Amino acid sequence: MRVIASDGPAGAGKSTIARALAARLGLEYLDTGALYRAVTLLRLQNENSELGNFVDGLLSSAHSLTWVGDPAQPQMILKGENVNALIRSQEVTERVSEIASHPLVRGYLLDIQRKIINKAVQGIVVEGRDIGTTVWPDAELKIFLTAD
Repeated sequence: MRVIASDGPAGAGKSTIARALAARLGLEYLDTGALYRAVTLLRLQNENSELGNFVDGLLSSAHSLTWVGDPAQPQMILKGENVNALIRSQEVTERVSEIASHPLVRGYLLDIQRKIINKAVQGIVVEGRDIGTTVWPDAELKIFLTAD
C-alpha cells in the first residue's frame, strides 16, 4: 500500500497540496487534524463532564466518528452528521490544542488514523502532525512543507 505523509506548520498549504496530490494519484486523503477537531467538537458538546470522564466515555463508547477520504470532497462525519463547517469554527479552533494534548485522546485517534490508512487499498495521502514519525513511520514518501 502506498502511503504519503505530509507534515508542516499551519498555513503552509499542506491541505491544498495533499488533496491535490491524492486526487492526481487516485489515492484517498486523510486530514488528521479534522479528527482532532471532531473530538474537540464532541467535547464542547459534552462540557458538563470532567475531561477525564469525557475521555473515558470516548474510549469506551461507540461514538460514530467517520472520515470520508475523497480528496475532491472530504467529509468528517460525527454521529451521522457532516460536521465539516462546525469543526472549523473559532470555538473549536481555540480549544483543539487543549483536547489534542490529552494522551488518551492522542492514543484513541492514533488507532483510528492507522485503521483508516490500513483500509486505503489503493493508497492514501495523510496530512497532519507526526505522520511520518509516529502515525506511519514507514510511509513511502514523507513531505515536510513550509511556505509563507
